[in-house]
Amino acid sequence: DQAAKLLDIKVGDVIKLTSGYVRDNNGRRELHLNERSSILINPPGESVMVAEKPERQKKTIKDLTPEDDQVELVVTLVDVYDPHFFAVCPTCSRRVNEMNGTFSCLNHGQVTPTISYVVNALGDDGSDTIRIAFWKQQAEHLLKQDNAALLQYKDYPEQFQDVKHRLLGESVKVVGKVRKNEMFDRLELSVQSVEKA
Repeated sequence: DQAAKLLDIKVGDVIKLTSGYVRDNNGRRELHLNERSSILINPPGESVMVAEKPERQKKTIKDLTPEDDQVELVVTLVDVYDPHFFAVCPTCSRRVNEMNGTFSCLNHGQVTPTISYVVNALGDDGSDTIRIAFWKQQAEHLLKQDNAALLQYKDYPEQFQDVKHRLLGESVKVVGKVRKNEMFDRLELSVQSVEKA
């Protein structure tokens, strides 16, 4: 029911949301709505000051710095690694700790976890290469597969080989945040959006 209301929203509208909840998605906050939530479009007496959205910076890999955010790269995928699966809290999506078959979240205590995943790849833009992390939703966009299809690779990893080979040589445009991996002394890109180049 909430999704249908999105059709009435225009750029510049003020939206009042009630009974939502916040989840962490790889260091970014997301607001989620459910059947108890409500959406009011342009409620009387409400106004919002909109912060400037940072501009995307088009760069080459050799020019990246650990401070880069909203950086755009066009790369060719020269290596793709098998998905890595891990247990997360169903409420906040943070990784959970497991002890003797019991899972606990730092924020929500004992939970029944859900499974999340990341697909890593090596991108080359002609200036250098960089390891790129496609977290859950971006992995789905990259692979053009839904959550159920990706979860099958957890039990049947050999089925991912065809997908991996299909992706090799693909050119993609990625936007993301650069971070320094101290363990390997290298820059890596955490993807926020991906599309065909």
